[in-house]
Amino acid sequence: MELLGVYIRDIREKAGYPASQFAGISHIPAPALLRMEHGLLLPTKYQLLQFAGQLSLSAKSLLTQQHAALINSGAGSRMAALKKSFRQWQSAGVVLECFPIPDYLRAVIESIVYFECSDNACQTEKILPDGHAQLILNLSSATATLIGQRDQPVDHPQESRMRRIIIRFQPDGLFSCTGIPQEQLLNQAFNAAAIFGEPVNILVDALQKTTDTKLHLPMLLQFFSGRMGASGKFPVEASVIRYMIENIGQPLALLVAKSGYSQKHLIHLFRMFVGVTPKVMQQIRLFFNSIQAVSMLPTSRLTGFNWSEAYADQAHFNRQFTRFSGFTPTAYLNTGCTCPRMVQL
Repeated sequence: MELLGVYIRDIREKAGYPASQFAGISHIPAPALLRMEHGLLLPTKYQLLQFAGQLSLSAKSLLTQQHAALINSGAGSRMAALKKSFRQWQSAGVVLECFPIPDYLRAVIESIVYFECSDNACQTEKILPDGHAQLILNLSSATATLIGQRDQPVDHPQESRMRRIIIRFQPDGLFSCTGIPQEQLLNQAFNAAAIFGEPVNILVDALQKTTDTKLHLPMLLQFFSGRMGASGKFPVEASVIRYMIENIGQPLALLVAKSGYSQKHLIHLFRMFVGVTPKVMQQIRLFFNSIQAVSMLPTSRLTGFNWSEAYADQAHFNRQFTRFSGFTPTAYLNTGCTCPRMVQL
């Protein structure tokens, strides 16, 4: 853990970032960042992917170091599961790359990740609710799947040899690209051509023929640049919904009062732009933060996890965790998963 923290500190200092500015880039509170740099706190996968994407670092190297630190502090049945997944991460057949998102697309796209695995033993991945719709471009089979906003886990098939690009949209980003009311896509998985038309198939075909990942990003940016602004006839509403998303942790009554809309109309707009109600989005955000923390536990016990910060009692936490993940917290830990967004089965 200490070595990873030192590496993060060195990168921050070489890039000339003060701790407070680097904390903003990586979506980590400055006090937590300093604890990481001193080896007192282990970064999550999500946070490390933010580092990698923004600073053009090796995502695989960061995640391998994180996994090793977790194993070194692990024990019990979780230890065996962690070691098994760690061996896969160490494999030369695994390639992981995070593409930097230009400023003009950050309001629409949260992340773009390239992933390649030549020997995948899992047949299914359970994609968990995280507040983001996603587009999966499978370059192995030349297919494209769009998975809408979710308030329950969605199973998605995997192949033994995978080569894919995963684009995660901001909560209101897919509406910005398509103009389609997002509640119509809730918990659905589509052939992406049904939403984006034949151009998405042309994009996948071009990406499949290009082995140099450095050429992938310009193709993706060109594709999405021409699709921004599909929700342009709702400029005022878009600003209100964006404000709500950025402040979703505040009491809903306060957000309703600041919006100038009735509660009923605001909920209607939020479902159109995002796919779920504001209350459900709050619950998803709490779940995502909780499963990130649970993923960093080194054993199958919840010792060290403080559920009281977000939930009324442990029974409430267990219900919400099971609702959004399909696992009890202990069953999730026994899978050896350290990713808050998906579980390989």
